[in-house]
Amino acid sequence: MPMKSILLLAGCLLLLLNASRASIPSTLSNKEKEYALADSMHFHHEIIELLHFTFTGEFARFTGKTPTNALAFICKGFWTLHDLLLINAYLKTMGYQFFWTQQSHEHLRPDTFVLIQSTDQFDILRLQGTCSPRNSLTTQGIISTLQRWYKSGAFNIISANSRWIEASFVLLPTPTDLKTLVQEESRLCPDIMNEKGITLKILEERHKRSKGFSLQWVADDNKYPASLPYAIIIFFICTLGVILLIWRRN
Repeated sequence: MPMKSILLLAGCLLLLLNASRASIPSTLSNKEKEYALADSMHFHHEIIELLHFTFTGEFARFTGKTPTNALAFICKGFWTLHDLLLINAYLKTMGYQFFWTQQSHEHLRPDTFVLIQSTDQFDILRLQGTCSPRNSLTTQGIISTLQRWYKSGAFNIISANSRWIEASFVLLPTPTDLKTLVQEESRLCPDIMNEKGITLKILEERHKRSKGFSLQWVADDNKYPASLPYAIIIFFICTLGVILLIWRRN
């Protein structure tokens, strides 16, 4: 085959190869996708790098009760409360709030952290819509109470969802203020006092030991008392007993 024909054939093959490459859409790397997601919310790229350096996981958009831009980080590795507090403190200096919203249980699901751009940590509760209609508590009502508590002992909200708040004290309240806080907490979250063996003194000692506090309310879809299943079981046992008694007599 003449050299000219060989060169022409090679040129055609090269054109076909380039055309086939051009027809394959380029895919973005995971980092580029995460940067694009951060850009859409006007978040710093440094945050992406910082969280990947500290934790193992991936980013996604988080949808809350308010139209606030929120970035979720689904953590798939091990982490400690110390890690969370350090990251939380650093991101506050950048104008962000970082909190934990979903706890894994026996490795059934990954933890989820959420990041919002705000200098007001109570925006966390607004985003999550934390409230308890069952106890006539609105989100703003809970926030007002916590703002008053904050004056007695500064704290950082480190975890929240629609029925749960966990906070870590920056400065432990005085014994008098802590006693007052516990008394108000028992009224704000009456379900806490239903825990077996719990007393105001035990609750106070728990807060001292953990250097923080947690608030929890029973979900409103729990319309029936906890004792109802037991009452139903007892009813069926009694009914069965009566039936057996009648059957034996006959």
